[in-house]
Amino acid sequence: MESMIDAACHVGFPRAMAQKLVIQTIKGSVIFAEQALKENQELTTLRHNVCRCAPIYMLTYHVKYLN
Repeated sequence: MESMIDAACHVGFPRAMAQKLVIQTIKGSVIFAEQALKENQELTTLRHNVCRCAPIYMLTYHVKYLN
């Protein structure tokens, strides 16, 4: 988690916000993983479903907040 927070700070997030975002990200990841296991999905499937959308989310964030 410390590396994730440091990386967020490196790209310009204030440390307090970076800490909150990292904690929320990890909480969300756990919720997704628990739900996938309840539905008898492989965690690999979950990773593929989440990662294929990541570039879209990153681009949206960049356009909305960094321009």
